[in-house]
Amino acid sequence: MEPLTVHGSPAAAPPRASRWETLGAWLHIWTPPRDVVVPAPPSPRRLALYALGGLVLLAGALAIAVPRIDGAKDDRAARERAADIARTQARITQARRLQRAGFASAAATAVPAQLREARAAILADARARHRTGELAEPIGGVTCAPAAGSARPGLLRYSCVAATQRLQDLAAGPQRNLGYPFSLVLDPASGRFAWCRTLPVPAEGSAAHSGVRVPQPAACRGDADPVP
Repeated sequence: MEPLTVHGSPAAAPPRASRWETLGAWLHIWTPPRDVVVPAPPSPRRLALYALGGLVLLAGALAIAVPRIDGAKDDRAARERAADIARTQARITQARRLQRAGFASAAATAVPAQLREARAAILADARARHRTGELAEPIGGVTCAPAAGSARPGLLRYSCVAATQRLQDLAAGPQRNLGYPFSLVLDPASGRFAWCRTLPVPAEGSAAHSGVRVPQPAACRGDADPVP
């Protein structure tokens, strides 16, 4: 039998519903137009097979994707730990550099004169640190006072301040120095002394807090003789 023709051409096939339209028609949530062909729904047994196959495919995809997601999380956590370790080590290295010890010997034999020479050495060091940009403010002078705590027998410990400005305390009357703290250890018998910059302990939760306190060199703690 020859195909039906219209004006000498074959009749156009009726349009077929798309997959989503077919699913909508099967679920009775979409009514297809009269001229749209909707395939008959599969049998319940075939639908069950389709569902089982979909579950198998989904399980296979999850079996591949979940380990990859977990691996990506582990890799990210490892990178973050490595970055934290690197930042902490960088802060420790910087603290050791900033708290480096200076050493010198006083020519005087009396403690007050030795202390004046030590203050002059700290002043020169602090001004040199200001020139390199380590200390932001210019230094006007250095004051020292006996430090709390013990030192090795025969050694004297001082807390010093490389002052940047003076502020009048209206309540107490005397002036107090504002500036950068230094530690000084003096051996009066030999005239040798050592000094180190004292870094403040970063507050908990601050960006500079690493959870590690970097001690000063032993010569500036009074645990060792002030010699290089």
